[in-house]
Amino acid sequence: MKMPEKVGTRYNEDKTNMRTGWILEETTTENVLKAIEEAKAYINLKRTEEKKITTVHELLDLLDLLKAGVMICYPSYHGLPEWEPCVNILEDKTDILEKDESHFEVN
Repeated sequence: MKMPEKVGTRYNEDKTNMRTGWILEETTTENVLKAIEEAKAYINLKRTEEKKITTVHELLDLLDLLKAGVMICYPSYHGLPEWEPCVNILEDKTDILEKDESHFEVN
């Protein structure tokens, strides 16, 4: 498999060679990171401890927010390698609502 063409203007070498190392503009990156932080806060264990209700609908809304962020950065996922996990998840190639939870680790 070959790496996709370079996207972005800033470069940060990826020693694993899993990514191109090209980073998007800072404001775009900040917007995506904000969406990620919002999603992380929603699925945080603290919400469970506070006995807050989590619904599949709200989780799917968060997934749509993350998908929108990725699509803004990479329209039609252009510039992302085909093995990128987020592409598989966001294109529904991975069943994130599987009933078998044996692969989840709870700490």
